Amino acid sequence: MNGTTMLRHSLLLLTIFLLASSAGAQTWQIVKPSNTGLPGEEVRMARFAPNGLLWVGARWPFWGEGGFGVYQRSKDLWTNLSNADGTFPSAFPNDIAWASDGSAWIATGNGLVHQDGQRQTVYTTANAPLLHNTVVSVDIAPNGTVWINNSTSSGNGAILSFDGTSWRRFVVGESLPWSPPWFSLSDLIVDSIGHVWVANTVLNGVAEYDGTRWTLHGAGVGRFGGIAEDTNGNIWLRAGTGGGNSFWKFDRSTFMHIPIGTTPTAIGIDDDGSVYLGDWGGTIRKTVDGGQTFQLWARGLRQVFDITPDPAGTDVWVVTISALGHFDANANLLRDYNAENTGLGDYFIDRFAPDRQGNMWVASGENGLSRFDGLRWRNWGDHNLGAEPYPFAGNEPMGTFYLDRNGTGWMGGNGIARWDPQTGQFSGFWNWQNTPALGVTLVTAFAEDAQGTLFAATEFGAVFRWTGTDWIRESVQLVMGGSELPGMLSDSAGNVWVAGAFDAWKWDGQSWQKLVLPGRNYFANLGGITDLAIGPGDVLYFGTDNG
Repeated sequence: MNGTTMLRHSLLLLTIFLLASSAGAQTWQIVKPSNTGLPGEEVRMARFAPNGLLWVGARWPFWGEGGFGVYQRSKDLWTNLSNADGTFPSAFPNDIAWASDGSAWIATGNGLVHQDGQRQTVYTTANAPLLHNTVVSVDIAPNGTVWINNSTSSGNGAILSFDGTSWRRFVVGESLPWSPPWFSLSDLIVDSIGHVWVANTVLNGVAEYDGTRWTLHGAGVGRFGGIAEDTNGNIWLRAGTGGGNSFWKFDRSTFMHIPIGTTPTAIGIDDDGSVYLGDWGGTIRKTVDGGQTFQLWARGLRQVFDITPDPAGTDVWVVTISALGHFDANANLLRDYNAENTGLGDYFIDRFAPDRQGNMWVASGENGLSRFDGLRWRNWGDHNLGAEPYPFAGNEPMGTFYLDRNGTGWMGGNGIARWDPQTGQFSGFWNWQNTPALGVTLVTAFAEDAQGTLFAATEFGAVFRWTGTDWIRESVQLVMGGSELPGMLSDSAGNVWVAGAFDAWKWDGQSWQKLVLPGRNYFANLGGITDLAIGPGDVLYFGTDNG
């Protein structure tokens, strides 16, 4: 853009930016949805670090990519640890805990990660006594000892502790109070007094380690999954697979049964003593009196995977199957974050180009438009759930963005929208309903002439001129041959050039003239025009199938 239209690259799966080139060396970064913004369509957890940053674990099952998106709320800025760019060893971010020095310990599908600033250490079977490289949960004792659940769903598991120097291992049949061969363990926490709690995926009860011995509680109560401690020292338990549709509260002497009628999924503990219980049906219940009474806090959500009260206030962050929702204390949704509205929205990139201010705009088909200013991504599309105004109805494809010389933005999709970059608002929208001549074909190019007259073109070669109040169809009759519009550009003199598959036209500010070619079938003999560019000295370059 900046006097040109969006580059037609139709890149499959990824966009590649050249970041630096010095002394003959080049550094490339692959920019994907999995290493920008929230790094996956399947969101697993949200945790606040001691410094206030929000870590969100997510993955893309189909692409085998995932990691953590780290969100700095004050700047609306995401940074990433992702296996998509080599900064994370696994697509499975399973759990995270922070040491007193602020460093993070992360349970992954491929080892235990210690992330201390930019320094990363990965513990696997190669350098630690793990049974295998799957770590499902991690927590840290008040004395700094790191505890991990090193289990798999196939039945191979153990609890390990690491004090920075030495490792210890606890297994079923030797120290953990269950009987072989049921070795797999479902969850692990360390409570406020340093006791370790763990449950078994198959056998009943929850085991407590007081630093000397393991004690099994609730063997006659049920099978447990998730574990959490509230501010009063009570242990809250989610029924495990096959354990029924219930939560339990254990006050260290008796169990309180909390039936909910559907699959329990998440426990959220607030510093004010509140406890939130979420389920597969998308309902969250809240208690402020230790489970004596519950209020229906939210309903109608998608499956609730995690609940994280905000330590900086009364808000609550809820992870559902594909998004992170920011709610106020009354369960009103303030903003929804997903993999499409926080970073690059799609793996399939159709067009991209910079605007006059140096922002990079990316059109990713059905996932709308994205703008990258060098630090932050900003996104327009239905997936944004109203966080950005978006006049295109339905999940429509987007073709291009253009910033004109007056600073007005123009979005091209199945219609044309006029946008004010200063306010973020739209001041006009034209499509087949109010401007029938536009039809429903995707708009993929804009260009201006010397007088500032704006032109738009569709992917199949229809050209329109903006009168200041409306869009009118121009008389240009491009020969398309069934291919997509190669391009429409302005040269340094303000002439507008537009190319079809087998011909090209020029607008000189007054009228259109067809480019005179060396022969009648000149471009046809070359296989047709596939791209258009204007080089130094206003030299025209036509890409064709034959060169």
